[in-house]
Amino acid sequence: KALAGLNLRKSYTRSISAGTNGGLIVPGLYSVANSKGTVAAASEGYSPREVFGMFGGLTLTYKGFLTLDGTVRRDKSSTLPVENNQYNYYSGSASWLFSHHFEDLPWLTSGKLRANYATVGNDAPWGSIKNVYDQPAPFGSTILFSVPGTQNNPGLKPEQTISKEIGVEMAFMQNRILFDLTYYHTNTLDQILPAAVTTSTGYNSTFVNAGNIENKGFEVSLYANPIKLPDFSWNVNINFTRNRNKVLSLYN
Repeated sequence: KALAGLNLRKSYTRSISAGTNGGLIVPGLYSVANSKGTVAAASEGYSPREVFGMFGGLTLTYKGFLTLDGTVRRDKSSTLPVENNQYNYYSGSASWLFSHHFEDLPWLTSGKLRANYATVGNDAPWGSIKNVYDQPAPFGSTILFSVPGTQNNPGLKPEQTISKEIGVEMAFMQNRILFDLTYYHTNTLDQILPAAVTTSTGYNSTFVNAGNIENKGFEVSLYANPIKLPDFSWNVNINFTRNRNKVLSLYN
């Protein structure tokens, strides 16, 4: 089977807020007009965002025991610089139901090997590529404007996560005993985050593409049904996971 499509996602976040100053005149009446002190100027927010994507997928199955699956997607996001605002997703997976070849073994209910590889893209938070002024509370009657605490970065690149996984699933004795074992290895590249900088620059942080962060480990799940009677059944499920995280490289 195959599929292809387009996706356009738009989101607009708007907000207006104000707070009381010095508490409330009438207790329990939550209204800006009920403020004891002078109310600070209202704060307004507007965060438009748009992501346009094209995607496709293909699945091939052979006689019910061998399956190959592939997908591709390309997104274009408004929160990234124009020259770097497109990023790709790729994935490929394969599974082999090897128990299909051992149907004469009564104790083996099913067995499957699987493997997959995938890359995932991600865009930047809204408002992280161009600097704009903030408007803090006035100083007396003087209206103030200032740069924000975080310096934005017009050279940001999209994030990318590369994942590899291999696993095996087996069931025995008419699904009375099952286990699932998975090993995975993931690298996140160019992760977008605010890094601390000296305040002598006029900022306390700046958005950067961080580097390369690795996660790897394995997961084991064991399921058993030791007692199965017409009026009573006892099921046991045990899980174990181990993950190791390492920062392989950092910005500068």
